[in-house]
Amino acid sequence: MATALPLAVEARLTRAGQHVVALQTMLEAYAARPPWRVSRRPSEPPRVIERAELVEQPPIEAAMLVSDAVHQARAALDNLVNALRNGGPAPKVCFPVHADAAEFDRHARDELNGVPDWARDAIRDLQPFSMTSHWKVAGEPLAYLHELARVDRHRVPPLHAGVVWPEYATGNAASGIEPRVNPAGGWAEWEYVPSEVGRTAFEVKIHFGPEGGQPPDVEVVDWTSYLVRSTAYAIELILRSAAMR
Repeated sequence: MATALPLAVEARLTRAGQHVVALQTMLEAYAARPPWRVSRRPSEPPRVIERAELVEQPPIEAAMLVSDAVHQARAALDNLVNALRNGGPAPKVCFPVHADAAEFDRHARDELNGVPDWARDAIRDLQPFSMTSHWKVAGEPLAYLHELARVDRHRVPPLHAGVVWPEYATGNAASGIEPRVNPAGGWAEWEYVPSEVGRTAFEVKIHFGPEGGQPPDVEVVDWTSYLVRSTAYAIELILRSAAMR
C-alpha cells in the first residue's frame, strides 16, 4: 500500500494545476486578439505577399503564472521530503536534483538527512543520471523543473512570443501558395495569386527562451503543464515505493 500523499504536497500540486489552467486561458485570449498586424504588398504579378507582423508581446502576467506554477511544483518536492523525514522538517533538507551519481551521494547526506531509506532510494532513481528506465521517464522532467525554478529566482521566466506562423490557406494544389517565416520570429507571410486562394490565416506560437533551460521550441502552456504533471507522477512513484522496498 502506498504512503499517503501529504496534505501540503497535494495542495501545492492542485495550486500548480490551477495556475496552468489560468495560463492557458490568458494566452488563448492573447492569441485571439490577435497580436499581429497584417499588410499586403505586390509581388511578381499577379501574385501578392500578405505579411503578419507581431505588434504585441504576451502579457507579463503570463510569465508570473508560469513562475507560480513552477514554484508550487518545485516546492511540492521539497515539502514531500520534509514530510517523510523522521523528526519533521529541517532547514537543509530538500529534494535534491544532481547531474551525476557522485554529486548526489556527496550531498544526499545533508539534503536527505532523516529521510527513510526507501524514499532516499526512490529519489536517487529519479535523478538525471538514473539508468532505471521506467523511473527515468518521470525523473528527467524534474531536472528541467529544477532549472526553470532556478532561473525564475533570478529573473522573470523567459517567454518569447516572437513566432508568427502561417496556419493554413485555402486553395488547390495548383495555386502556388508559398508560406514563409522569419527564422528570428516576428513575422510570417503568404505569397499567392489572390484569384486562386480563398483565405489565409496566421497563428502565434509562444515559446520559452533558450535561457530557461528546456529543449528548444517548446510551447509555454504545454511545457508548464508537462512539468507539473511529471512532478505529480514522480511523487506518486516515490510514495508507492514504500510498499515495494
